[in-house]
Amino acid sequence: MIKKLKNNSFLLNTLITTAGIIFASVLNYLFQYFMAKYYSKEAYGGLQTLFSFIYLFSVPLNVIQNCVAFFVTRYIQEKKSNLIPMLFSRVTTIFIKIAGIFIILFTLSIPLLDKFLNLNSPVALFLLGVYLCTYLLIPINRGILQGYFRFIPFAFSFIIEAVLRLSFGLLLINLGLEGAMIATIISGAGIYALTYFPTRKLVRSELSKEKVTLSLKPFAKFITPVVLAYAFFTGMYTFDMIIVKHFFTGEEAGNYAILALLGKIVFWTISPVVNVLFPSSAKEKQNFKKSIHFLWLAMGITASFGLPSVALFFGVPQLLMHYLFPSYTFGAHLLGWAGSVMWLAGFSYVLINYHLSIENTKIYRLPLAFFTLEVLALSFVHYSLEQVVYTLIALQAGLLLSLLWFTYSYMKKQKHGELQSHDLITRTV
Repeated sequence: MIKKLKNNSFLLNTLITTAGIIFASVLNYLFQYFMAKYYSKEAYGGLQTLFSFIYLFSVPLNVIQNCVAFFVTRYIQEKKSNLIPMLFSRVTTIFIKIAGIFIILFTLSIPLLDKFLNLNSPVALFLLGVYLCTYLLIPINRGILQGYFRFIPFAFSFIIEAVLRLSFGLLLINLGLEGAMIATIISGAGIYALTYFPTRKLVRSELSKEKVTLSLKPFAKFITPVVLAYAFFTGMYTFDMIIVKHFFTGEEAGNYAILALLGKIVFWTISPVVNVLFPSSAKEKQNFKKSIHFLWLAMGITASFGLPSVALFFGVPQLLMHYLFPSYTFGAHLLGWAGSVMWLAGFSYVLINYHLSIENTKIYRLPLAFFTLEVLALSFVHYSLEQVVYTLIALQAGLLLSLLWFTYSYMKKQKHGELQSHDLITRTV
């Protein structure tokens, strides 16, 4: 078994990354657990609304990380690794400027956001803006580590981030939403410092005395469809919380926040495989059989990792809610369905990232279509929490089926191209 793992770098790296991120997810869950125990339902609903912005902001973070990893992998494959220091320097400079503009615009929008979300906490919103602004730089470091297949420090960074958030969250719990946001800022600052040193070491090893020039046009061209794909996909499992907070009572929003949190545990469990799939399939872009093999491995891991959680959520929902969140048992009958939403999303996440990694960038059109349907459906029809969850199930199932059909069509096209190439070689011979 150990020999097989050593010989299969994809599975080994997936195991390392998954173990690290699952452990970090447990710590993040403990953070949410203690916040839910201490806060009122209304206050906890407000905290989850703030975290919905963080989940939505994970779009640019994941985009930056995967784009950096993609180009690092490409430069190494093309024997152009001397371009990596320039890439690191220029991308970091650009996002420092973006962060400065963002914090100004976000601060100006705080009065409107505070009123729309019924938070009554402009300070917490400002702290959220600071966190989102500073967190823009972390994915650059993680993308370098990912592109070099340094998955041990990569996975370790998520653990330290969660430890810092939990520790300072408990220390500052009496400060309410503001304390939770301060703890989050500290975790972000700490993890940037931690990832900077191994990243700097890798980048410095590629420094060359020769003068190099680097155009960021390919980076900009690639990042646009990746941003769109991630934005619309992430919107599909964050927009619902914003809708519930706006249209439902504070208590209902708190109950739904717990369902959404537990459902996301399924996604957190299975999503780490993408961190390995993306650079692996990008590296083997020219080798269709090998890259598609990575895809099916990732889909198999998603199925096997997600099934136990979903089965548990359907099997004993009342028991889980009673022991984990005894004040939130109202929505226990929806727990299995909430987990299913995120399990389906996990499969879609794998498929979307596979196509992006091989530059099949038109894939963004599918999450765009289904996110648009979700916005229309939930904005005009929101009678109950049950209706919200069942709508999400239908939309996630539709997205997954569409992505599978897209992948099937792509595979047929690739196999047809291989057959044509084989016939051409045969005729030539």
